[in-house]
Amino acid sequence: MSYIKFDKSLLAEFDQSSKREFLETNSLGAYSSSTLAGVNTRKYHGTFVVRQPQVDHHSYVLLNALHEVLDVNNHIYELGVHQYSLTAHPEGYQYLSSFNLKKIPTFVYEVEGHKIQKELQFVPNKNQLLIRYSLLEGDRIEMGLKPFSSFRRIHKLRSADDRSVSVNHISNGVSYCMEEGYDSVCIQTSVKNDFIAHGDWHYKTEYLEELRRGYDFKEDLYSIGLLLFELTNKEPVVVSVSTKEEDLKGVNIDFQNILRAKEPLNNLDDYLDKSADQFLSNTSSDGVEICAGLHWFGRWGRDTFLSLPGLTLYRNKPRPEVCKKVLKTMLKDLKGGLLTNIGVGASARYNSADASLWFFWALQEYVEATNSLKESWIYFKSE
Repeated sequence: MSYIKFDKSLLAEFDQSSKREFLETNSLGAYSSSTLAGVNTRKYHGTFVVRQPQVDHHSYVLLNALHEVLDVNNHIYELGVHQYSLTAHPEGYQYLSSFNLKKIPTFVYEVEGHKIQKELQFVPNKNQLLIRYSLLEGDRIEMGLKPFSSFRRIHKLRSADDRSVSVNHISNGVSYCMEEGYDSVCIQTSVKNDFIAHGDWHYKTEYLEELRRGYDFKEDLYSIGLLLFELTNKEPVVVSVSTKEEDLKGVNIDFQNILRAKEPLNNLDDYLDKSADQFLSNTSSDGVEICAGLHWFGRWGRDTFLSLPGLTLYRNKPRPEVCKKVLKTMLKDLKGGLLTNIGVGASARYNSADASLWFFWALQEYVEATNSLKESWIYFKSE
């Protein structure tokens, strides 16, 4: 097996490319996910989905999509896709020529002899997503980015209202927030841009996987306007999506350094290791926890212990130190001999009779894998 890749023969077929998904995460529980076609088919999909610990322990979709608009030879092309009743519009997937996951999600679009590459990755240990656009063929194009937002918990859906959304100008970009108490979305570019304000609602976007599952599947999305900049073959443009204004000096070099530090994905074991790591995230109290299921679940006690040995010990590149830290993290919510089923701290729910039993099973697996009976007894007894 080599790295994962798809060509135009699949990508241009909407029924196929809209059913294959990608997922990129960071160590803080944030993620960016959609389909290869670029259309969100789940309410859980989003370009920038992050936790809001000041609100609760759940994940929130702050930026549903960031659609690209190209001006090539005075012709306008939209690379994004929305699903509406009985139709997909615009049909940006038809310009896709390739996708690969050698290290990070990488898309290539071809428009009128111009080839545009799009790569995305998170900055380590930070709620900042970087998207790099490179003009592989052609001299220059005018490019626009149109953000679509809902600012809601991943299990909910947004309906249009008469709210006023203020847009603030920051260094090479804009920031905005649709809900009081939430983090803002800050979108900045590595080159100067022009912002055309045009706040409006886009009604009744559909999520076909939610329809198939029997859930509510229509949502209204808000767009603040359009960020315009020039993309040339001389230097890529890096777009930062973050919860705060960032210093983008040297961001092109930063992007390359982060990418270079990643191991290439060449076989099934590499992909399984990457997938296992995506379920792990750091907590604000210097712990490590496991997401019970991407995209929709958070931290579940019994699911943590059931999956812990497989995610950390029995893999191509074992991470026993992470296993130990997860066990220690979960013990912080020990109460009357019970460990939590769901929730953390004040929101913890102790409605699982066997979570504590599965803890001891996971601990036994750790001890056997590390041959650390005496050390583990002393370490965990103190907890």
